[in-house]
Amino acid sequence: MTAILAFVLSPIGRWIAGAGMLILLAGGIYAKGRYDGRSSYKAKIERQINEAIEKGDNGRADALKQLDDGSVPNGWFRD
Repeated sequence: MTAILAFVLSPIGRWIAGAGMLILLAGGIYAKGRYDGRSSYKAKIERQINEAIEKGDNGRADALKQLDDGSVPNGWFRD
């Protein structure tokens, strides 16, 4: 136990401990960045899906409204 304590208190031990702490800090920052990036990507995909669903619902509602009004766009039929 005293050998470990003596090593940590020596100059080289302090340098190694400091380097280890920097490595742990860099690893933590990297892991947080990956987690935040994954969350951001998932939110983007969910937003795109919701926009596509909303666009489809709006298109269907517009088509039903046009049919209720008695007009059918010419683009619905082949020539």
